[in-house]
Amino acid sequence: MAISESVKKALYMESAGYCENPNCNCSLLPLFESGKISNIVELAHVIGQKIDGPRGISELKLSERDLLDNILTLCPTCHTLIDKNEEEYPVELLHKWKKQHKLKVENLFSVVQYEDKETLKNEVMPLFSENQYIFENYGPFSENALLPGVEAVKLWNSKVFEKILPNNRKLVKYFKKNEKLFLPNEMKVLYKFYNHCEEFEYNKVSGNKNSLATQFPEEIYEIWEG
Repeated sequence: MAISESVKKALYMESAGYCENPNCNCSLLPLFESGKISNIVELAHVIGQKIDGPRGISELKLSERDLLDNILTLCPTCHTLIDKNEEEYPVELLHKWKKQHKLKVENLFSVVQYEDKETLKNEVMPLFSENQYIFENYGPFSENALLPGVEAVKLWNSKVFEKILPNNRKLVKYFKKNEKLFLPNEMKVLYKFYNHCEEFEYNKVSGNKNSLATQFPEEIYEIWEG
């Protein structure tokens, strides 16, 4: 079987065009417009479409696995995350995501526009701090990266998909909503940060390593002083 066009339309309406992982909730439209994904939605099965697929062992009939109640709308990052980590993302949890998203779709994605930098700083700095901690302790230049075998790489990639990429998306949302607070020279730093987030995510999701990808702009920590 295949997912029907009517189900696809219903899924997109149900999701409002946002990833249904409550820890992400990114808009899928920019990913589609930029060409990073070939379809406007990533349709992830809660119970695998096939028996040998992710979470595929179930009493649910194969003929019912492409129906609305068994499919989540996810971004490419979260789709990869749940399918490569089945034990951490069981059927029950994914159904909970779908139910919560359906009930709170509008409230989950709102980003506040602030009147001053200090208030915005209080919102974004915890996200920066978490990303920095993960990079320093699990990243390619950390002590863990020097350990033999592939476990360090797997752990780093897991942290990237679970925390860093969703945090980056939230940071970009906060900054774009509040760009009026920044001076032109500060906006140049933000544009560099936007590019870094976009290119870092593309490298990780696609698996294509581009050495020319924009590096994280350390000067972003100085924009609060302007």
